[in-house]
Amino acid sequence: MRVKATNKTGEAMRIGPADFTVVSRKDGDRADAAAPGELAGGSALIVKRDHAGRDWAQQTNQPGFTGVEGMSKTDKPKDDVLLAALKAKEFPDLETKPNGSLEGLMYFSMEKPKAKSKDLALLYKGPGGHLTMEFK
Repeated sequence: MRVKATNKTGEAMRIGPADFTVVSRKDGDRADAAAPGELAGGSALIVKRDHAGRDWAQQTNQPGFTGVEGMSKTDKPKDDVLLAALKAKEFPDLETKPNGSLEGLMYFSMEKPKAKSKDLALLYKGPGGHLTMEFK
């Protein structure tokens, strides 16, 4: 998600990806901004929730998890290029100047990847207050 934040307070203020959350209005799914290293690189790990359930999950009434993937060492050159590209475009975690702005990409991973933008809202909670932005 491309985000541009403008400081209108007249004072320096720190703004960063940790201040933002995406929420699905359809099913309540929430996601905090992910760091580029969580999406690409040698330490990336993907865990998916098993909605179909397993016998033990149904018996204990606990959710099941599946689809654990790790990155192999042979993927490293390709991953390094992707990681560098994600970091270059990332929304910075910096202090803004009075009436200054920051712009960049924030990366969110939703449990249901086919969520429509009209069902999502971007929440900001930080030093500048609270803000909810809904999409059409």
